Amino acid sequence: MIRVTFGNNMTRKSDIVDENTTIMQALKDHGMDTSSGSFHLNGATLSNNDLGRKFTDFPQAIASGDVFLLNVQNLKNANPEERAGWTLLDKVRVFFAKAFRVE
Repeated sequence: MIRVTFGNNMTRKSDIVDENTTIMQALKDHGMDTSSGSFHLNGATLSNNDLGRKFTDFPQAIASGDVFLLNVQNLKNANPEERAGWTLLDKVRVFFAKAFRVE
């Protein structure tokens, strides 16, 4: 069992997960949106193919028993006209993306 911190640009929550669970199943079990954004496991970007793999397929990531699994929405590429209509939530997402150096 490993402790996984699930999160996005706004929230984070931790739970204990069996390391033989696929990343996609763990995300769905914890209500994470898997339709957009990029996923990061302890800072390493995951491809769509990686989401079908088990946590045990990433031995370096689970070695400590604590894992961060984050979904980051990238708003950097929006054009200036769209940015003018951004909500506070959009601006906060950009702030966290820059703070965690997520490109």
